[in-house]
Amino acid sequence: ASVVLDRLVTSRVGDAPSGVITYTQMLSDRGTMEADLTVTKIPDGAGGTPGGFLVVATDTAHRHVESLLRRGIEKEAPSGCAF
Repeated sequence: ASVVLDRLVTSRVGDAPSGVITYTQMLSDRGTMEADLTVTKIPDGAGGTPGGFLVVATDTAHRHVESLLRRGIEKEAPSGCAF
């Protein structure tokens, strides 16, 4: 997930320590801003469950960000990668 998210937002969130909140943007292919958001890296859980990321956008942009994430995952995720 971190590799794909690092390609979709302007900050390198995959390298952040767990618990860090990063303010970042999502850009279009032309470089225009699509959305302002924060990304929090979630630590690995008990029993070896993998951590992840919490992406937060404004209430007026959350559906747009969700669509951008879904399209980005479909486009950027390595084949066989599960999300």
